[in-house]
Amino acid sequence: IEQEGDGFFLVHDAPKPPAQRMTAGRRLISGADTGVVIFFGSTKGKALLDFLNPKLSCKDCPAKIILELPHHYLLTDQEVGVQ
Repeated sequence: IEQEGDGFFLVHDAPKPPAQRMTAGRRLISGADTGVVIFFGSTKGKALLDFLNPKLSCKDCPAKIILELPHHYLLTDQEVGVQ
């Protein structure tokens, strides 16, 4: 998310598998009209809670960049309680 380019970037040392992946630069994502973020599977529970946490910034949770888009959608198979 810190890459300011308007294209895609190769990542060779991602902290979680797969270590090698491709990601989109911030300008590319920010230029979209619509974004979708997906949290599927039990291993994505914490990531979903981070996304829903209003105290975390986009730097802390890069998926939050879609909240800056005119239209955005969250898809999940997780149940999240309302407190």
